[in-house]
Amino acid sequence: MPKTAAPKSLRLPVRLARAIELEARRSGRSFTAVATEMLEEAARTRRFRHIVFTGPPGRRRACIAGAGIDVWEVVRDYRAAGESLPRLVRQLHWVPRDKLEEALAYAAAHPEEIKERLEREQAWTEESAREALPWSVPATRSRRR
Repeated sequence: MPKTAAPKSLRLPVRLARAIELEARRSGRSFTAVATEMLEEAARTRRFRHIVFTGPPGRRRACIAGAGIDVWEVVRDYRAAGESLPRLVRQLHWVPRDKLEEALAYAAAHPEEIKERLEREQAWTEESAREALPWSVPATRSRRR
């Protein structure tokens, strides 16, 4: 929920209200939380036409439609490329340049969202990954003699 909220009265079509109620029950969140998340995503998607949202309820993230890459990953790679758009375009050759530019514009419009995710990703260590995701560590093979 946003830090500040403006109370508004809204009449929703019955089908839409039911869909929101179903998602609220399924995700264990309030009607207001689900409706707010959906409206926020819709508003952002209208502003940034190639940005869509994916992930579990309450933890969804912005990604480039049809590209299989999150916006935070584009920002990470852009920084690694010395903030050079031509280098980024070469590195992510399967993503059209206009979509990369739009992802960077989205990141500029929502810096806290991107900063938080980049910080979370940088906090991973080999040990924390092994602890959080034990299934991802290859099993040790015993040597045959």
